[in-house]
Amino acid sequence: MRGLKEILEHGKFKQMKKQDWLVVCLVGVLLLVVMLPNGEKKQKETEANTEKATVSDSDRDYVNQLERRLERVLLRMQGVEDVSVMITIKDKGERVVEKDISRESSTTNETDTGGGSRSVTESKNTSVTVFTEQGTESAPYVQKELEPSIEGVVVVAKGGDKPRVKTEITEAVQALFAVEVHRIKVIAMGE
Repeated sequence: MRGLKEILEHGKFKQMKKQDWLVVCLVGVLLLVVMLPNGEKKQKETEANTEKATVSDSDRDYVNQLERRLERVLLRMQGVEDVSVMITIKDKGERVVEKDISRESSTTNETDTGGGSRSVTESKNTSVTVFTEQGTESAPYVQKELEPSIEGVVVVAKGGDKPRVKTEITEAVQALFAVEVHRIKVIAMGE
C-alpha cells in the first residue's frame, strides 16, 4: 500500500485500489471497536467499587464499636478520668466457606509369574464449595466469619502518666485483644 501521507497530500484517492480501500476501512472499524466503551466492564468496576466501600464501612464501624467499648471499660478503672482510644486493624477478617470434601482410595496387589509382587495405591481427593439458595441467587455457605485482626492500640488518658495506671491499661488491652505489648501505647492526656 502506498504511503498514506502521499495519498492525502496529492489527493490520489481515485487511484487507490480496492484492496487499499478495504485495508483502510478495516483499520477504521478496528479503531472504532477498540475505542468504544464497554458498558459491561464499567458496570462490573462500579459494582466492585461499591463492594469495597461497603467492606471498608463495616470495618470502620467494627473498629469504632471496639474503641467505644474499650473507652467505657477504661473509664471505670481507678485513676483514669478521661480517655480516648484508637485501634488499627491489619486485615479485613476472613470468611470460611463450607467445603464438601470427598476422598477415594483404592489399593491393587499384583503378583507376576516370577514370584514378584507389587502394591499400587491410588487416592483421589475432591473439594467442592457448598452453595445456598437465596431467592434466585446462590452464594457460598459461610461456615464462620473471623473478625479483623487488631494491629495496634493507642490509649490517651488522664492519669496515663502514672506507672500503675499505665500498666493496668496495657494489661487490660492485652487481655481484651490479644495484642503484643509493643503494639500498645498509653499516653498521658494533656490538660
